[in-house]
Amino acid sequence: YFQNKREIFLVVVLLNFIILFFLSIMILNLQKRLLIKEEYINEIKTTDELTGLLNKEHFLKLFKKEAERAQRVGTNITLLTIDIDNFLSINEKYGYEFSTFILQTVSRILENSFRNFDIIGRFGDDEFSVLMLDTDENTSVEAAERCRIAIKENKFYYEAKEEITITVSIGIADFKPVIENIKKHPAESGKNSFRTMLFNSLNALARAKRD
Repeated sequence: YFQNKREIFLVVVLLNFIILFFLSIMILNLQKRLLIKEEYINEIKTTDELTGLLNKEHFLKLFKKEAERAQRVGTNITLLTIDIDNFLSINEKYGYEFSTFILQTVSRILENSFRNFDIIGRFGDDEFSVLMLDTDENTSVEAAERCRIAIKENKFYYEAKEEITITVSIGIADFKPVIENIKKHPAESGKNSFRTMLFNSLNALARAKRD
């Protein structure tokens, strides 16, 4: 069929090139799919599936890192712990689907109420945490109050007719008192400062709920 060996050689080379070309495309597509799956898996590991916020484990990891950084370079951070009031009763009365909608809406309000570099996570069922970076207590109180009002003013409607108002309680802990205590007691470590700030925020939340 072919007149000489040269034509056979050229055809074989061309076929090999075509095969290698398509194999390269398949490999690149496979690598892209693997990368997408890897990113998806990493996102699952760090985010809360229901709200899209950081999950508790990843939030605490970042919180610990920022507390150590703040202690090392002398900057200030504040921790806000936010809890939806009477959420258990809401869940029992209106059901899981409506409660989920409330959690997701509150999550979006939180994202809009704080700066894009602040760290926001879901800490529990109806509890959220916000770590405000490079800030002071007064600024955090103002931001917390704006957030509280925004949530209160957002109206929920059950089955498009019953109007429901959601309120939250917020506990705020400032890093400065923790650092001052560390200076007085040098044996205190960065890990203890991280735990102390978390404890102070939860205590402040408990007082807010009680009051």
